[in-house]
Amino acid sequence: MVYTQQLLLDMVISVPGIISRSDYYSKSLVNEFFVLLGNILEGQTGPHIDHVMQELSCNPFFAEDFNRALVIKALEVIAPARAPSCS
Repeated sequence: MVYTQQLLLDMVISVPGIISRSDYYSKSLVNEFFVLLGNILEGQTGPHIDHVMQELSCNPFFAEDFNRALVIKALEVIAPARAPSCS
């Protein structure tokens, strides 16, 4: 199961990926991807999830205006109850 989680998480932060190429994918596909991701990650923890949270929160690439809404959506789906910190 961790490999499936890692694969889906890589699709979020990779370049090209769901966030960096959001203009390439239909909105409905992106929405369904986040539903799937949320279902797979529900109640899960681990360093692979922490790493993606860190990337989405602290990497300047993901702070750009064009993809900020998707970054926020990804953070809500990946770990809705946790606030990531940049350190």
